[in-house]
Amino acid sequence: MDFQKYRIVLPNMVTSLSILAGLFAIFFTFNEPANGYFTLSCWLIIYATMLDGIDGKVARLTNSSSEFGVQYDSMADVITFGVAATVVIFKQIFINHISHNAAFYVFPVFFLICGAVRLARFNCTASPKGKKGFIGLPIPVAAGAIVSLFLFFDGWDMFIVPQFGVPILPEEVKLRLTIGYILLVSILMVSHVKYDITFHFFLHDSSKHKVRTAINLLILALAFWHPGFGFYAVSSFYIIYGITRAIFGQGDPEEKVLSVPQ
Repeated sequence: MDFQKYRIVLPNMVTSLSILAGLFAIFFTFNEPANGYFTLSCWLIIYATMLDGIDGKVARLTNSSSEFGVQYDSMADVITFGVAATVVIFKQIFINHISHNAAFYVFPVFFLICGAVRLARFNCTASPKGKKGFIGLPIPVAAGAIVSLFLFFDGWDMFIVPQFGVPILPEEVKLRLTIGYILLVSILMVSHVKYDITFHFFLHDSSKHKVRTAINLLILALAFWHPGFGFYAVSSFYIIYGITRAIFGQGDPEEKVLSVPQ
């Protein structure tokens, strides 16, 4: 059997796992108990963000990058990081406020639409040979940032409060922080702020970016201490770094060509 002609299946299998992660994130959100398994749903979205980076590397290693792979990856992204993440966001923070003010529908819908626009814009210019930098915040990072905020809230209530005796964050504070973060990442997705591929941001050119590398190492240590806090710090640092670079004009991501769809 000639396995070479089936090599395109390997990266697409990884992409399919990302879709399944998003689907089960929705299932667990509406599963029993009545409040759903929100933490598990959040971790499934984060798991999918890691798979999203792996499929491109598999395609590159197997020399199987293709236009089909680019389109399938984008379809997976809008399902997992668009629809599934929006469902988690809505059920986690907004559903209890809808009866008081229907305007709360706007924020998860705004996130989904901005994510879809981000992917559509990418598809207009995408090819099997991707770039090292991206225009606008990638939707996997945006979705991971929001669900990691929920993990931060959960870790604060379950760990920081009893261990250090600090007060529980009021629901009103959580709501306002979530709305602000949703608006931020949504606008960044459709903005022209440039971002590196996450692999290169965290693991490439460490000697060239010593401060960034040191912060990444501190975040890694934090992730070992508490994974929820660690992933929240990872996404926040990545987002803030891109904004800071855009404001102060410290240079854009290099335009080195890579075979990695995003």
